[in-house]
Amino acid sequence: FSTIAYLALVCDDDVLAERLHARPAWRAAGSAAYIAEHQQFNRWFRAYGDHQPPITRLDTTGVDAATTTRQVAAWIAATI
Repeated sequence: FSTIAYLALVCDDDVLAERLHARPAWRAAGSAAYIAEHQQFNRWFRAYGDHQPPITRLDTTGVDAATTTRQVAAWIAATI
């Protein structure tokens, strides 16, 4: 590979918690510890995305899955 590109889908903490709670029970994504861990990781992407290697962040707060899919596809087409 000559280039590696990163795209992180991020959102507000409360939205992330809602999305994790909405996952099927078999995914075990609704515990407070699990949600806190993912929120911390989400905050890391938001805070350090401009460092090396740079990580493009796509804020999906308030954006539906279909729109996010189109935005990801456009990023891939433009970046890769």
